[in-house]
Amino acid sequence: MTASLPVMILVTLTAAAAVYAFWLSIREGRRTRELAAWLKASQGERWQALPWFSRELFPKAGIETLRRQGLGEDPDFAARYGEIRRLRRREALLLVLGAAAIVALLLGTRLLGWHW
Repeated sequence: MTASLPVMILVTLTAAAAVYAFWLSIREGRRTRELAAWLKASQGERWQALPWFSRELFPKAGIETLRRQGLGEDPDFAARYGEIRRLRRREALLLVLGAAAIVALLLGTRLLGWHW
């Protein structure tokens, strides 16, 4: 006995969304590290003024702190930060899509008679 077509489609969709979201999280991490290195080189005194854990352990927090302190008006920073935000939005969208597919899969197997 094989799985019904909706089950196969939803499982494939969920797996593809999870893999793509994982790939986007790797790209986001890389872009975040690149932005942190750029901030260290171009805004060294402001970057060094941040607490150690914001610079080394959680660079996303340090970047967000500097953005709120007015660095967001710098066009170079805004372009680099905008790319990171786009990656975060795509990742969140894919995670919601994957979760919706799982919910549809559960509802279909419980209520609509789909089988594995």
